[in-house]
Amino acid sequence: MVAIGVITYNTRSIKEITAAVENMIYAVCSAEKKDIANYTAGDVLFKLHNEQPIASAQIENMDTYVEKYNKKYANVICQVDLKLVDGSYDVSWYKIELVNKDGWKVYNVQLSQPLFTSYKFKPHADIELMKYIFTKFASTMDKSYAAGQVRIDLERYEGEPVKINNLEMTYLYGDGKLAKYDASYVVEGREVDNIITFYKTKEGWKIVEINSSLVKKGNEV
Repeated sequence: MVAIGVITYNTRSIKEITAAVENMIYAVCSAEKKDIANYTAGDVLFKLHNEQPIASAQIENMDTYVEKYNKKYANVICQVDLKLVDGSYDVSWYKIELVNKDGWKVYNVQLSQPLFTSYKFKPHADIELMKYIFTKFASTMDKSYAAGQVRIDLERYEGEPVKINNLEMTYLYGDGKLAKYDASYVVEGREVDNIITFYKTKEGWKIVEINSSLVKKGNEV
């Protein structure tokens, strides 16, 4: 009976935690802010209560993963696929913390790096397509080739287009929706090495993260 009780509690808690997160995300993306005090607290509640009720996106899909939790605290990773008001598609990842005070409430939300949602490795042979997307992105800084934090950065800061030469890409890992490539290329005579992460939206693959992978050679710094 004790074991059955624990399983029942765990299942119920995960459902309640997930429901609070999903309600919060829907409130952020829509003009509907009804009953936000039932599932948010602190700064999250304050911001939702005071922001203008303007619909910003349509949620296409949402995946939540409860990483850690007990009776009072929970940590959740959330991936949200969006259709924006301009008709384009985007994706965001969040690290979300909840506290159990008269029910589970979201009190902290932070943008997260792209995360794999499957442990199944899938081959991805279309390197030429990824080369095309990255080259077009670099030469135009067009946000239609980007999603997630890369798109956010483009909307905040004006990117400077660059010409990519001698681009080579090596497939590192992917799960069918998210794929990482090690890219080496030359910009204005300078060698560049980056890990480029792509995500597959309904519009196709988009760049969601770019990180340097430059390796020190000899006495170089």
